[in-house]
Amino acid sequence: MTRNKLTAKLALIGLLLITLSSYFPPYAWAFVGDDYVQFDYIKEIIARPGLVLSLFNPHYLPWYYRPLQLVWFWLLEAVFHFKPQAYYWIELLFHALAVALVYRVARQLKLGVFTAVLAAALFAIHSHWVDVVSWISSIAIVLAAVFSLLAVSAWLRYLKRPSTRQLPLTFLFCLLTFLRHEESVLLPPFLLLILATKRLEIGDWRLRRKNFVSSLQSLISAKELLLFATLGLLTAAYLYVQFTRPNATIDISSRETAEWL
Repeated sequence: MTRNKLTAKLALIGLLLITLSSYFPPYAWAFVGDDYVQFDYIKEIIARPGLVLSLFNPHYLPWYYRPLQLVWFWLLEAVFHFKPQAYYWIELLFHALAVALVYRVARQLKLGVFTAVLAAALFAIHSHWVDVVSWISSIAIVLAAVFSLLAVSAWLRYLKRPSTRQLPLTFLFCLLTFLRHEESVLLPPFLLLILATKRLEIGDWRLRRKNFVSSLQSLISAKELLLFATLGLLTAAYLYVQFTRPNATIDISSRETAEWL
């Protein structure tokens, strides 16, 4: 291990420790805001754990479709019951994992060691993220960050050294992100953008008017095409579910076209 890499790893470890100590909220002895609402959503599951799969039914609740967030609350309640400190610490640990993944992805994108550490530091201490990490009900955003970064990392690893194993991992992390937060629909187009950028960067693809098919094949392989076709179908199904299910947080009929745009 070179001296620069060792320094970077020590800096990252120090950053994670500072993040954990500074983010732990002074009100860690209590649940706040919508935390009580989350427990109310799963009260039937707490009483009857055998019904946990019903949380994946889009029509189970007239709330955001974030089933893995509800599963997270159910699992922690089963282990820690109603001890808020444990919930905060576990959320912080997931945030620390997200910070480490920012560093990993930055390095995979060939950013320098110092730049990667700086990117991780900015992500770790961003003012917008403070409210997210220190509020248990925002766990969906923290976990969506973790799973989306894992998807990007697996995809970049595949592009560097194509492996059949990385494709199902990319799909799995995308699926987990979809079950976490609505903004996950942006992830497949982002992965496709990375693919196009990487292929153009290394000169694998040249558009030839006389041989368009072979040009397209050099841009994307059959396995990659299958992955994105599957993600496209998943995205379409996800959007259909989001706009057809009963949702108390979005009243589609009262919104004009300009608001959606």
